[in-house]
Amino acid sequence: MDLSLKENKTHGDILFPFALYKMEYHMPATILDCHWHDELEFLLLTEGEGVFQVGTRQYELKPGHALFMHGGEIHSGISNSDASSFKAIVFHPVFLNSNPHDLIQGKYINPILEKQRLLPTVIRDETGWEKDVLIHLKEAIKAAEQKEYAYEMQIKAHLYAIFSILLRNSSREITGPAYLNRANQLKEAIGYI
Repeated sequence: MDLSLKENKTHGDILFPFALYKMEYHMPATILDCHWHDELEFLLLTEGEGVFQVGTRQYELKPGHALFMHGGEIHSGISNSDASSFKAIVFHPVFLNSNPHDLIQGKYINPILEKQRLLPTVIRDETGWEKDVLIHLKEAIKAAEQKEYAYEMQIKAHLYAIFSILLRNSSREITGPAYLNRANQLKEAIGYI
């Protein structure tokens, strides 16, 4: 497998493997280079419009829409607006782990991390559950920006709320190896090109 598109960046640190990124652009351009990483990511478009690719699918986003990327998914984005911006939170899968292993870890978190449960990729504000996800995502971002006392707990609480909503609203169960095989084939093809 070609690793040239793998992002080589540490997000947060070993005790808090979470990072917030804010990007602004003032002309139509590539706003997210084609890459992948082991971490999970939520991206919230805050201004402008763009087309984002996650795996083999493209999604048109408007302000207030969000994307979720499983670890290992190739993704990129281009803006078709004069001004565009987004905020992204990127966190290592261990950020969600329970220690010691408990029911929540085994029943809900592991199937996400092992790609046995594929969650919705695009989150618009069209349904009640999408609106709830966006509220929690914005609150997690706000906590990361303001860094008030115990903000780390707030972020984790909002992420757990997001994942519980996404799990309740995902109907696509997949097997890990089939999904991983498609993702690896895509990485190799893009690396070859």
